[in-house]
Amino acid sequence: MAFLFNKFLEAVKVLAKSPTFARDPRQLQFEADINRLFLYTSYNRLGRKVEEADAEEIIEMASKASVADQQKLVQENIHSQIENFCTAMDEILLPDMKRKNEPGEALGQSDTAS
Repeated sequence: MAFLFNKFLEAVKVLAKSPTFARDPRQLQFEADINRLFLYTSYNRLGRKVEEADAEEIIEMASKASVADQQKLVQENIHSQIENFCTAMDEILLPDMKRKNEPGEALGQSDTAS
C-alpha cells in the first residue's frame, strides 16, 4: 500500500512540474470564476422560459469558448440584465413619465394638479 502511495506522490510531482498543469493558481481560479459566471449569467438571461436543451447548449458553448470570449459574453449578459432591471424599475417608479410633459410643466406634475 505504501508503495502505491509513493508512486502516486511521484506522479503528482511530475505533473506539477509539467507546464500544462503548473499554472498560476490565481489564473486558474480566475478562469473557473469566469466560466461559472458565464454559466449563471447566460442561464439567467434566458429567464423563465429556459428549457433543458437551452441549458445543455449553454454548457456546450462554455466548453468551446475561450476565457476571453466568455468574459466578453459575461459583460454583455450583465449589461443586458441591468438594462432590463432599470427598465422595470422605471416602469414601477416613474409610471407618469411615459406621458410627455407639456413644455414648461414641472416634472412630476400631473394634468389633474391645480
